[in-house]
Amino acid sequence: MRQAFPFLVLLFGTFAANGQSPKEKFIKYGLQVDRAKTAAAHGRHQQAMAIYDSAFALVPFMAYDYFDAVLNALAAGRDDKANDLLIQATENGFKVESRYDPALQEFLLSERSMPYLNMRDYMKERWLAHADTTMIRKLTKVGSWTILLEDDNGALSYSTDPAAFERLLSLARERGWPTPLNVGSAFYMTQNLLLEQLDNYPDNPRWQQVLPYIRSAMDRGALPPDYLAPFQDMENIKQGKPMAYGILLSYYREDPSKWYVVDHASLEKNRRSVGLGSIEDFLFRYDLDPSLMRYAEP
Repeated sequence: MRQAFPFLVLLFGTFAANGQSPKEKFIKYGLQVDRAKTAAAHGRHQQAMAIYDSAFALVPFMAYDYFDAVLNALAAGRDDKANDLLIQATENGFKVESRYDPALQEFLLSERSMPYLNMRDYMKERWLAHADTTMIRKLTKVGSWTILLEDDNGALSYSTDPAAFERLLSLARERGWPTPLNVGSAFYMTQNLLLEQLDNYPDNPRWQQVLPYIRSAMDRGALPPDYLAPFQDMENIKQGKPMAYGILLSYYREDPSKWYVVDHASLEKNRRSVGLGSIEDFLFRYDLDPSLMRYAEP
């Protein structure tokens, strides 16, 4: 038994070293998707397809990311791959009709897409069989973060609907935070609502109410690790501080005065920690001028 003990220690240590937490696996997934998008932007579509395959083998349920993978397959002339990806995407809650692209539209209206179209209804059924349909229905009832108001003179204007946040919080308390695993691409609705409704991240008392649900979902690998990055960057911008992730650079593409980020080394470290690739690749994909960037001192 004494002779076997060192071997068992070594074997256990190997498993521990090779093991990844669900969150770490999601971070690796994000980095691979980032690489695939960059390869596609450089016109290296075959390479991008291989990277997407590796990414979806790690995390198969990020339906939203299949859209770019499908476009890449079409650009590579791989109709067979585009059909396979659309089938996988539909099984994971992606609504093809929610995204428009001329090349995809042409494909869907042609006989080239028959392998997907023949499987579409079946894959929708498979999605609904494992999705949280109750949560999807209640998330829809959360509604928009804006409402249309009419003043005494009959003029119409949009205003924030504070009740939408309360409905979302009530849903989280009842069923947990909406994630791509249980509601598909609809989970992005929550991010949009929070961006419009909440400020002072993360100290706002309302933020404190929802953060435990969000972080729990991230820790168990059900929510993208960069989910909270836009809120941190937005708060930093409001306070005149450098963005920690640079994730809002494309959002402010017409306002370079906001292209202020932490020092380059910290920026790269921060981005990798949440599954985002290099800032240089990001700038290339969005055709942003690197010379307009301002880096803070280390």
